Amino acid sequence: MRDRYKVGSAEYGRINDALKALGHNGDGNGVVVTVGGDDPNGSTTEVNDKGITVTFGRNLLDARRDIKDSQAASDLTGAVAHEGSHVSKGQVWLKDRKEQKTFDVEVLAYTTQVDMHRQFNSMMREQGKGPYELEMLNGDREGSTTVIYSQGWSEVDVRTAIGTFLERSPKYRLTPQSKDLAFPTKKKGK
Repeated sequence: MRDRYKVGSAEYGRINDALKALGHNGDGNGVVVTVGGDDPNGSTTEVNDKGITVTFGRNLLDARRDIKDSQAASDLTGAVAHEGSHVSKGQVWLKDRKEQKTFDVEVLAYTTQVDMHRQFNSMMREQGKGPYELEMLNGDREGSTTVIYSQGWSEVDVRTAIGTFLERSPKYRLTPQSKDLAFPTKKKGK
């Protein structure tokens, strides 16, 4: 879906950075990709002095899921874009050790996920399907969601929605003023 954007565009660059950072099997880039974790539908990236580990929930890569199904395809491509963005920022941190705020890293990851979803939507429209919103589970007991992308939204709309999601979600509770540091994973600022 990266190649549906113009080479040199911000969207192409974000997706390209994510895919390049994840690499491919046996490339020796130090990124370990696993399947499992606590959330069968989620994904995580852990960055520490020992390296980078990406874990995709078992349902994302379940061989019984039909990848032609729009929801399965959207979930998987979104997770790859999102976690790949974390890997890219983690690789930078491993090289320079400069502090990166969790809020900024998450905004970039969700923006990259939206970039991927926009092209997914475009492909679905070409097949006479969709459009599909990109809805994130807030992680609360009620199972509420926040839409972070809907067809026709501007970059400002998307950034506002991502910021709202990061602030409201019990998983994050982040604002631009938050001092939480992204790396090493789980390190909190003062």
